[in-house]
Amino acid sequence: MKRLRRLWDALEDRPRLRGVRRELQDSLRSEFEVAAGFLRPTGEEAKRYPCPTPSGIGCPRWVIPEVDGSFRAVCGSAPKECETVHLSRDAVQILGFDGERFVRCLQRLLGVSAVSSKLDADGDIIRLGSISVASGRRLPVILLMGHSSQATEALTARIERTYRQGGVLLTPTERLIDPETEGRLIGEGFTWLVLADLLSADSTKLIATQKLADAVLSGGKSRPARASHPASQRRRRGFAPNAEDHQKVVEAVAQVGDGWSSHLDEVCRQLQIVAAAFPKSLRKEGFDSWDELAEDILGPGNSSGRERVTKYIEYRMDWVRRNQPSRESLAKVSR
Repeated sequence: MKRLRRLWDALEDRPRLRGVRRELQDSLRSEFEVAAGFLRPTGEEAKRYPCPTPSGIGCPRWVIPEVDGSFRAVCGSAPKECETVHLSRDAVQILGFDGERFVRCLQRLLGVSAVSSKLDADGDIIRLGSISVASGRRLPVILLMGHSSQATEALTARIERTYRQGGVLLTPTERLIDPETEGRLIGEGFTWLVLADLLSADSTKLIATQKLADAVLSGGKSRPARASHPASQRRRRGFAPNAEDHQKVVEAVAQVGDGWSSHLDEVCRQLQIVAAAFPKSLRKEGFDSWDELAEDILGPGNSSGRERVTKYIEYRMDWVRRNQPSRESLAKVSR
């Protein structure tokens, strides 16, 4: 089995898997044959063709049609930096991502009960279907393929508004969801999983390392916020099953007191002491514990990391203020 990375990164890039065959082969390398199953001709012909070592103002090469129906790709620099190549019509055909074929593949591999899946305008949010968990509830499964952290944050908020009961959120990689967004997803009853962890490749085909329902039960961080209780006992939207962990964060901040955001290393050490859950996205960045993160925060030039952790903690504190106003431990603690 081969783990993929270039393919998943390409699904979070724009344009998404679009170009002539040579261009896609150069960018995906050994993963191209796996991706080829999700490509289709767009009916367009390229006007430019990749160069072996692009560097000049005439790069990439211009595509010129010949009278016999073939094409030439010529360097636009003077003097020429790349040799002219002769191409068939197939070689200049622009290929594009076939979202519907990709969806059908995911449904089959992950054990998702299919629905009539329709891509949104940009193909960034796709309802794959649903899965059944051990409790008998059915959870909607949504695929999100954003192209930036900002776009992903906005799309995530749209998903939360649409699926108020929570569900399973899939993303190709973990790189575009920050700790603050991850915390909000948990609070809204979503389980977040990553295709890079769920799927690998066998020769030219995708294969699943486990069924999605099993991954949710074994590695999921949350369950849908709305339980099967009488209406009078149902939790408010956002009252997550991990409320206890939210409170651990509040208690850790209270130990540091006012001005805690200027002493994030101390807050992290308190989070280690109270055994607060460690965010998946930070673990993906190579950190294994709050103590390890505390050491990194003390280092120079890490303002970005400090800000992300601050937002993550603020989200949890705000959640407790909204849902458990009687808690006294954070009432007078300010940033």
